[in-house]
Amino acid sequence: MFKACWSLGKEDFAGVEFLRQASGAPVDAMDDYAAHVFVSGEDNEPIAAGRMYPVGDALRIDRLVVAAKYATLPYEELTLRMLLYRARELPQSVIEVEPAPGVAGLLPRFGFAPDENNPRLVRCPREGITWFSQCGD
Repeated sequence: MFKACWSLGKEDFAGVEFLRQASGAPVDAMDDYAAHVFVSGEDNEPIAAGRMYPVGDALRIDRLVVAAKYATLPYEELTLRMLLYRARELPQSVIEVEPAPGVAGLLPRFGFAPDENNPRLVRCPREGITWFSQCGD
């Protein structure tokens, strides 16, 4: 079993920081303002994390990380789906994602397309997210 928790800023940040260090994704100033999803085992073993924060009229999702021993399981996708689900309730009109290796191939299926101005990002209108199931495909 696993559990997923939301936090704001650096509240309960130790597990997120551990995953970031292990994956080489640095902690930065945006962590003080971002909303974070942290997925852990029942014993609080860090499994996956991601964050989101506003950038102008967009809501950016980035720093999707997963512990190496869980890389073959769909925890990165779970984390992305949780972030997207919450993002659709927020006022920004566009969602931007900095693709992580485990979800990059899924983003077009959610409705994301490359950002013309920033090749590191994909974008989708908040109302344009396509929810799909891996079960029926």
